[in-house]
Amino acid sequence: VGKPLCSTLPASLHDVENMVSEALQQAYHKQGLQWDITQLEGTNALDRDVLKKLLRQVIQKERENAEQVVIQAQELKVEKNIKIGGRNVLLTGAIDRLDWINNDINRVIDYKMGAVTLYSAKDKVTVLDIFCDKGKFDIQGYMSAYLLERYPVEVAFYDLTHHVRTISMPEITPHILSQFETALQAILSEILDESTPFIQKSNKDTTVMSAYASLLS
Repeated sequence: VGKPLCSTLPASLHDVENMVSEALQQAYHKQGLQWDITQLEGTNALDRDVLKKLLRQVIQKERENAEQVVIQAQELKVEKNIKIGGRNVLLTGAIDRLDWINNDINRVIDYKMGAVTLYSAKDKVTVLDIFCDKGKFDIQGYMSAYLLERYPVEVAFYDLTHHVRTISMPEITPHILSQFETALQAILSEILDESTPFIQKSNKDTTVMSAYASLLS
């Protein structure tokens, strides 16, 4: 539901309501839920109303930036081969949305329903430093730009739980992505090395939401 509704923004509030209802109905059907959204009750009705509010906010934000932004693609599949030791590894991913800004910059957009935290310039971290629990959004951003292979590029996250605010990553350059590739190769080499055993995390708090959390009990 967080995906863009269409590349042509509605001209009136009436059009907004029609577009929101249609997009939400399609999203339910896509998930295999053959519900009529006008007939929902209880918690399902509350969920519907929250989602419709978020979609209205997304549309309003897009209308504010419509003159500068052209939506190039939505749910774009990307892939790239990377050398790990003596083997080729195919990396694949999906980009929620790709914009073309001011006829100059490719912007990768990712929609989030939870809080987004990124390292800032004042943290003075290296590309290798982001490969930790705290850097998961930074990793995702760099990975999206790395797989996209278009320049110039920037990455932004739409935080849909905080009035659709945009959180942008620092400038991403080919040099930075070259460093990211080197760090990624090192991490994947270790993961794929059969002689290196996996070690369980000692901090259970970092795995509480994992499907495998019971292995630490």
